[in-house]
Amino acid sequence: MDISYVSEISDTSIKRRSIIRPKSQDSLQHPREMFILPKLQSAISYQIELWGSQFPPGSKVLDMGCGQQPYRELLIQKRFSYVGFDVIQNDENKVDFLGKIDDLQLPDMLIKNGPYDMILATEVFEHVLDWGQAFRNLSRLLGPEGEILITCPFLFPIHETPFDFWRPTPFALAGLSDSQGFEVKSNQTLGSTTDCLGLILGHLIVGMKYQTTTSFWRRINVSIQQRVLKTLLKGLHSLVKAGWLEANFSSLNDMYVSNVTVLTHKKVGSPDVLNKHIFGG
Repeated sequence: MDISYVSEISDTSIKRRSIIRPKSQDSLQHPREMFILPKLQSAISYQIELWGSQFPPGSKVLDMGCGQQPYRELLIQKRFSYVGFDVIQNDENKVDFLGKIDDLQLPDMLIKNGPYDMILATEVFEHVLDWGQAFRNLSRLLGPEGEILITCPFLFPIHETPFDFWRPTPFALAGLSDSQGFEVKSNQTLGSTTDCLGLILGHLIVGMKYQTTTSFWRRINVSIQQRVLKTLLKGLHSLVKAGWLEANFSSLNDMYVSNVTVLTHKKVGSPDVLNKHIFGG
């Protein structure tokens, strides 16, 4: 694996990970995503629904690292004013502002268009190198009563190389937020040990998919291994859906897949967030 650092991003330098729901959550078309994706989608959609009852029509939402903008339609349905911000333009040329959230100087019009009542940052922050500067910029962009939704993986294969930098714990998110003038409104960990196992099995299947060989017997061997792994993955997924594994291993909550964190500006007199119980179910 090439680990050289590249500071500039071009349209062709990365292959973006999409968090758009596959047509079938049970299919093996996206084996690495089949366990965590439904939970991640549900958590994000739930927060957007909460915003729909919390913020009036016309409120501004900034979709940071928006990519193909999978939540644009839902946010517009809530009658929010949608603004897309990303490092590269998307396929439909709908990204309003281009730049990096950890740059010292953000686009002037992005700032002038603010402040924003809501900022959405889904599966983005693992690709942000300077979190301190990013959080300072978020503080400038967020309105006084605004909220930021951050989802960020704790366990996931390296992706969008070479722009994949972090896998934070809830304590890292809370501590950095506190140091930059934010407080944690809610912090949830998504997935469990069984979901982590499913992700690893899915990753093995994806890895074997790209194996090439001219040996007939080697191809047979790879094919058998793939079938075995897919059978194991399907079986595990069925047990998880039935709730049997979750019921028997509910105490194993120190392995999970993704963080879901909602931040607000810190209020005067707010307690130290590191003294709060921040592990969610």
